[in-house]
Amino acid sequence: MRAVRADAGRGRIAKEVQDAIRSHLKDYRFVSEPKTLPKILELVNGHCRAHGWREISISTLRKFEKEKTLKEKLEAQGRKKKVADAFRPKVGHLPNNDYPLAIVQVDHTPIQICFVDEIDRQPIGDAWLTLVIDTYSRMVLGFYLTFDAPSTLSTGLALAHAFLPKEEYLRSLGVPGEWPCWGFPDLILVDNANELNGHMMHGARRRYRFTLRNRPVGAPNFGGHVESAFRTFMYELKSVPGTKFSNPVERGEYDSEGRAIFTIREFELFFTDFLVNDYHLGKHTGEGMEGTVPYLKWKQGIFEGDVMPPVGLPERPTDPLALRISLMPFERRTVRSGIVNMFSEDYHSGALTLISDAVDLNKPLADRKFEIRYDPRNISRIWLNNNATEDYVELTFADLSKGPISLWEHNARKRRRGDPSAQFKDQRYESMLRREEMKEKAAKRTKQQRLEDEKARLRAQGALMKPPRPSKPLAKPQKTQLGREQLDALRKKVRPAPVLPATRKETDHES
Repeated sequence: MRAVRADAGRGRIAKEVQDAIRSHLKDYRFVSEPKTLPKILELVNGHCRAHGWREISISTLRKFEKEKTLKEKLEAQGRKKKVADAFRPKVGHLPNNDYPLAIVQVDHTPIQICFVDEIDRQPIGDAWLTLVIDTYSRMVLGFYLTFDAPSTLSTGLALAHAFLPKEEYLRSLGVPGEWPCWGFPDLILVDNANELNGHMMHGARRRYRFTLRNRPVGAPNFGGHVESAFRTFMYELKSVPGTKFSNPVERGEYDSEGRAIFTIREFELFFTDFLVNDYHLGKHTGEGMEGTVPYLKWKQGIFEGDVMPPVGLPERPTDPLALRISLMPFERRTVRSGIVNMFSEDYHSGALTLISDAVDLNKPLADRKFEIRYDPRNISRIWLNNNATEDYVELTFADLSKGPISLWEHNARKRRRGDPSAQFKDQRYESMLRREEMKEKAAKRTKQQRLEDEKARLRAQGALMKPPRPSKPLAKPQKTQLGREQLDALRKKVRPAPVLPATRKETDHES
């Protein structure tokens, strides 16, 4: 049988070596820029050799590192976020999240599917999904798909889809089932992206009386509901032809572009059917979702009540077009002579003339500007918010020969036309150099003249005899013009010249 060590439970490493190991770990491992254990082992063994001590092994160094817990090690390395994600408790629920539309979360994610175009059905890349979800019931209130990066437009259209009833939308797509979600929330929880905290969102907040709140920076668990929905969708989309999977390693040799089949409109139909007839009716985990599904949870909060009494059906928006317009991007412009200039284009309407005449030009410029809403997908018409009536006035191109055009195509045309002044940039640059040289020469001459004048003044002050002052030149007599009466008076004072007798030649000539 194996003998029992006499020093069982006690280390054989000398105390000074242990102190050196712990000191090196503190200086090189438990810092913000930690070294690897093999590098630290070289430093420790070098220190031991210098003092004539016995070297240690890598396993011994690992045992000493484990004297600190993982949490203490991460905190010493300054990795606070990882500590919070790994060790902070996730229990609890969002406060006041006790009824439908109490709290809504909005976020964006790329769709990991390669899409094809609608004409040639050739692969063109992936798209972005903007999602609006109710945190009480986990019902998706609305969404928007686009090839463009997240923007104010995609956020506004997703919110408009969430606020409006869905019956007509499902009927237009031909999707069976119910999607009984509409109405304005009490609180919208967003991250710190610009498109979710811009003027459009704050304008909608004031108009529809909801609260807009940012998630704490570096705390993704505050958006857990929408993030969980994204994970569910991405897992479901792995079975769709053309998927890109979660990462290149998982994708392997799969040809995403070669197997792509969906246009973005076809995928919108596919995704809507999945939401209405699968996701909303499927089992969900999480607080408050035991024994129910999102569809039933929503109806329970509306008609029966849960923690709170039933809230009843939300108010249906009366003017869907005005709601969509109010969630579009906007800029502020003045109205002059019945014309609004925007995107280097003039817009006009008959009603705009009356608004223009009522503008008080004595007010500051900021008070004379109007809110102009526009749809980047078609800038041939824009909408002016009449401050007096809070209605939207539709404006069209003043030049009726121009047709519909998107903002992206409009900007592309401007870039293609280029800058007409670019062909003269060398000439303008040379002129600029000449003008700078002229200014320098004029400044030197002025400085030199001032210096000479100052020298002459100082010489005159120090002279024994003051130089005589230069005499002023006599003023030249000014010519005055006489009037008619003065001329007649002068003629009367002048005597007429005597008449001389005529000579003989003149007399013969006259005869």
